[in-house]
Amino acid sequence: MPFTGLFAGMQSRAVIIATFLAVLELLKQGVARCRQLERHGEIMLYRGEETGRRVGEGAGSGAETA
Repeated sequence: MPFTGLFAGMQSRAVIIATFLAVLELLKQGVARCRQLERHGEIMLYRGEETGRRVGEGAGSGAETA
């Protein structure tokens, strides 16, 4: 999932900040990973275990999706 996609349609500053902090926590815990292939390129978020599947993709338990 593109990092910027997390904030699409959000208008409340508080919700944007809370979402950003939640992403940081997921990255810290290893539940999610991020990758940027080029300088100033899109930051992509992935599940912590597998960098080939983006966060939010695929079926599974709630613990697998972030």
